[in-house]
Amino acid sequence: MVTDVDGESRGQGLPRTVIWIGVVTFLVVLGFGLVPPALPRYAVHYGLSNAEVGMLLTAFSTGMLAFSLPGGMIADRLGFRRVALTGCTLTALAAAFAATLPPFWILIAAQLAQGMGAALYMTAGIAAIVAQTPDDRVGRATATYQGITLLGMSVAPALGGTAVQVLGLPGPFVLYAVAATVGIAVSAVVLHDPPPDEEAVTDTGEPVAHVPQRTLIRRLLTTPAAAIALAVSFFTHWAVGGVRNTLVPLFGEASLAMTPVTIGWLLTATAVANVAVIRHAGRVIDRGRRVVTIVSTAVFAFAIGAAGFAAAPWALFAAILLFGAAKGYSAVVPIAVITDVADRRVYGSAIGFQRTATSLGLATGPFTAGLLADTFGFRASFLVAAALVAGAAVLAVAMPETHQAARRSGEGDAETQGGSDPPPSQTEEEA
Repeated sequence: MVTDVDGESRGQGLPRTVIWIGVVTFLVVLGFGLVPPALPRYAVHYGLSNAEVGMLLTAFSTGMLAFSLPGGMIADRLGFRRVALTGCTLTALAAAFAATLPPFWILIAAQLAQGMGAALYMTAGIAAIVAQTPDDRVGRATATYQGITLLGMSVAPALGGTAVQVLGLPGPFVLYAVAATVGIAVSAVVLHDPPPDEEAVTDTGEPVAHVPQRTLIRRLLTTPAAAIALAVSFFTHWAVGGVRNTLVPLFGEASLAMTPVTIGWLLTATAVANVAVIRHAGRVIDRGRRVVTIVSTAVFAFAIGAAGFAAAPWALFAAILLFGAAKGYSAVVPIAVITDVADRRVYGSAIGFQRTATSLGLATGPFTAGLLADTFGFRASFLVAAALVAGAAVLAVAMPETHQAARRSGEGDAETQGGSDPPPSQTEEEA
């Protein structure tokens, strides 16, 4: 039986390290939602238009997108712990500087730096979770991580609004600097890199041959399962940004006469449905990845199409609840699939590619979905979005099963990682 760095049996539940990484993740993801409640006040303070003040949010997201992949590659070379500490430190310093309310363009740079720091930590954090979790519990670990992320994003706006009321305009940045500083302390104590000998030998005790990092990454990206998982991750989050965050609010107000308050509850319902299924999603993913991917993306596509035909608010609520539940499954699977087929020595890079696909979907979804609505109308735009996600479901049909237990049971007999044997790094955890 494998033991984690805390001496806790890895065959029983999740390692304690996973929970602590989740705690720091909660603190880091606050950066997504602390600033929006204060945007009107920043606009007045700096004399900005709505588009200009929106750049504060764009800058943070751009930093996240730009540093997700480099953060993973750096983590593979320097270790998860160093990169996580660097990310939290960069975030804390940039947030503290932003709290001085410098000239606007310098504030934009500070927001960019906060996004970079958040990307470094989150990429290293997920990679560390996967590296320290037994193969048969990766789904549960990543589902737990997603639940903590959703919780952080959900409470951040309320905390940001309170911080503005209590501390004034510097409040959100002060709170984020404090949160990141706590993250530094927790990461320094609980986050550990795998010992060198764990990565240097196979399960038979034979030394692992040295393979250049770029070769391992190329091997990963040419594996059909990984390529399909990245596509699923992109289209799932494209739908989150384009459908849930853009089309649904616009459609609800224009076609169903819904008020901003009702729309707010509608979007909250999506998150509630997502959180409600996470525990079950983790369990079923740990019994096999392929079927869950096919079913969840197909249901996801159906929910999007149904939303476009909603003739009353209750019908849109029903569709969006199904949307949130389907996302609870489809958003967790890609991490598990990619780390199934990745060599342990490039876990950071593997997670970096997955997070880049996620960020790219979130970044491009709002504009492209809005453009579809402007050009073809709401119903057609929902149908196009549903077709894109359905395409991911079709791809998933061709995806080899990557979970070892499911392969042994016969679901993916001849489809293991494109026909090749599992890399040595995967067999290390078969205790």
